[in-house]
Amino acid sequence: MYRLVLLFFVLLFVISAHSQPSEAFNFQSILLNDDNTPITEASVTLSASITSPEGRTIYNDQHEVTTSEIGYFSIDIGKGSNPSSDFEVIDWGSSSFYLLLELVTDGEAKQIGEVELLSVPYALLAHYAEEVAFEGPMGPQGEQGRKGAQGAQGPISPCGPVGPRGPKGPQGAQGPIGPIGPMGESGEMVLVKSNTAPTEPWKGQIYIDDGTNTADGNIGMRYYSGTEWIDL
Repeated sequence: MYRLVLLFFVLLFVISAHSQPSEAFNFQSILLNDDNTPITEASVTLSASITSPEGRTIYNDQHEVTTSEIGYFSIDIGKGSNPSSDFEVIDWGSSSFYLLLELVTDGEAKQIGEVELLSVPYALLAHYAEEVAFEGPMGPQGEQGRKGAQGAQGPISPCGPVGPRGPKGPQGAQGPIGPIGPMGESGEMVLVKSNTAPTEPWKGQIYIDDGTNTADGNIGMRYYSGTEWIDL
């Protein structure tokens, strides 16, 4: 079973606590076999988990590393692949935390070391507090500003082309009969000889008969009394 040399791990935390904090922290160690011989020049996958004292995982990421000729490796926790959550939102002041390192082989993770975090998280806590402390409460909404002046009227768009003529609509309903117009002026009566009396005469109507209908057979005027024609 693999295990870690933790001397480098503790020493690195002390140094990192005095440096500018970032949204990650570095971990360095030597990977050993059970017989205390270093695992040299080997490509391995490490799973780094930040856990609570109760063993609950707060954050996890994975790192592909290659050990040196003495088994040394270095990883930046917070910048690994497949992060389980947002490293930047860890509340470092809420509790103590632990770092759990596991070796991943064929999808199976085996624990190779665990240690309580001391220096680096508190440097990150100072950075977190610096960002949060200067953020005061939201102030009241300010008064509404004055209404701005009306802008100039934009140019009138050119008239578009005339569309095609639509189809002829259906004929509308016939309108009501208009009122009777005023009677026109009486025209001049013109008498013309005729061999027949008017078929629908009115009372007082006169016409000139050519003698066909007169009693004496001579041309003469005839008058309609309302019931019969009378020779004049």
